[in-house]
Amino acid sequence: MLKKIKPRNIHIYLFFKIWNAINIRRKKQLFLVSILMILSGLSEMLTLASLVPFLSVITNPSEFWEIRIVQKVALIFGVISYEDLMPIVTILFISAVCLSAIVRLLNLWINIKLSALIGSDFACKTYENVLSRQYSSYLNSSSSKTISTLTSKVPALCTVVTKYLQFFTAFVVIVGILLTLILIEKTIAIFVPIVFGVIYLIIGFILNKKLKVSSKIIATSSDKMVKSVQQGLGHFREIILEGNQKYFLSDFKKYDFPMRLGYAKNLYFAMFPRYILETIGIIIISLIAYSLTQRDAQSISLISFLGILTLGVQRILPSIQIIYSSWAEISGYSKPTLDVLEIVEENKKFYNLNNIVPIEKFTKIEFKNVSFKYSKNDDFILKNISTEIYSGDVVGIIGKTGSGKSTFIDLLMGLLQPTMGEILIDGKNINKPSNRKLLSQWRKSLAHVPQSIFLSEGTIKENISLGINDNLIRNSEIKNSAKIAFIDEFINSLDLKYNTYVGERGVKLSGGQVQRIGIARALFKKKKVLILDEATSALDTNTEENVILNIGKEKIARTIIMISHRHSTLDKCNKLIEIKKGKLLEVKN
Repeated sequence: MLKKIKPRNIHIYLFFKIWNAINIRRKKQLFLVSILMILSGLSEMLTLASLVPFLSVITNPSEFWEIRIVQKVALIFGVISYEDLMPIVTILFISAVCLSAIVRLLNLWINIKLSALIGSDFACKTYENVLSRQYSSYLNSSSSKTISTLTSKVPALCTVVTKYLQFFTAFVVIVGILLTLILIEKTIAIFVPIVFGVIYLIIGFILNKKLKVSSKIIATSSDKMVKSVQQGLGHFREIILEGNQKYFLSDFKKYDFPMRLGYAKNLYFAMFPRYILETIGIIIISLIAYSLTQRDAQSISLISFLGILTLGVQRILPSIQIIYSSWAEISGYSKPTLDVLEIVEENKKFYNLNNIVPIEKFTKIEFKNVSFKYSKNDDFILKNISTEIYSGDVVGIIGKTGSGKSTFIDLLMGLLQPTMGEILIDGKNINKPSNRKLLSQWRKSLAHVPQSIFLSEGTIKENISLGINDNLIRNSEIKNSAKIAFIDEFINSLDLKYNTYVGERGVKLSGGQVQRIGIARALFKKKKVLILDEATSALDTNTEENVILNIGKEKIARTIIMISHRHSTLDKCNKLIEIKKGKLLEVKN
């Protein structure tokens, strides 16, 4: 389990968890990136190796010309004197430096792009797993945590992936530089990595606990901040009336600032050693230069040594800094990353209902000794319910608030599974694992209109045809659905008609208009079973009667199941089911 991981193993643990979670395609791309990392190391070796002849030519070209292999190579290119050697060596050195820069920039871009691709994979997989959860899991989950994971924690995971790639690239570069320095100047090769490496290890050890604390603060605060925003926007009308904006703003600040401060600390902890080490590096080089001059060292060897030392430090120091900052940021973002991985690793199978066809014909739906409770410690909401609903029935469900009516509907739709008993379609248990396809077909046959309709921030047309691609939408069918729902006259009175924006959650519409758009949405789907869960509660009696009459006049043979407190609505039903305190009190035919 994720909670049992030991802090000292977090970097290795995270690496293998991410590696196991990414797909085969990304693993192949990472293999290609590793080749580019090696090329980055080789390009650094080439830069350092070309520095020696460059400094030799500048300080003592005649002595450099005396080397036989230099003459042989020079003659191949038509160079016959050391005077002509200087511009060629200079060009070669500049070319090596430019090539190294190009390879490293290419490696940087590919690393960042691949991190973005992996992050997108994780975001999509996270959202897929969230959408594939059981309805009961959805009821027990926090929407603010889900939003925070997708908007804040997935980017943190992208950062972690980027830092791992930068870590390995920097490591390969350091190895390449050290191998070259060993061939050129062993003293520098031993001195530079030991001094700077030890300093970084000490700093890392000191900051390790602070990074872990910062990581937890970021993960926790981001969840609470999103929750605070949701509450503020959800209570916007009440906030305006009460004038208590400061209360909600204070609540937002309470979580936002610690999160921002956590990010700031992570960045600071990752960056500040670089400035200290750069200063130390310059001081060391200055002291070595002074020491060499006091020993009457030859100017030529002094220049060469200092040149190699300076370039070696200049090349190695950023790479050591990258390794350290990568380590620090991986620590800092470990908790948000673990939160994402926890969802990604959920064994969810995404069922694409687009490939499932609705049930063409059924005879009856049967509840057989059905009882339900949400958890072991809860009381039963429904107890030993048995009833039958036949195809073509118009069924009314009545009962007081909290009696279990909506739970009955959720069980009927296959959103919840009975704690005990069975729900059968023509004798087949829809909740049996082997009948997974039947359950999907049954759900595909349903159109549900809840009491509280959720409208997207789009047009009326988009909300009626919700979830359907534009190229599959027939405007005539949308208008016909709106006409049956008794909302077409209002829509046609608007300037933009069906292209009118409804605002967030339908804020520009009345409650009755929102409900009728919800009914039009259900009718547009042309399902065989229509479920109205107090879907006309915001309508006046006359409008409600017109809507019910219009639905009844449709040529589609529907089974209609409705929850309502109005007797006028239930008068249209050929069957009534009354639920009282979780029990089926009586059935009236």
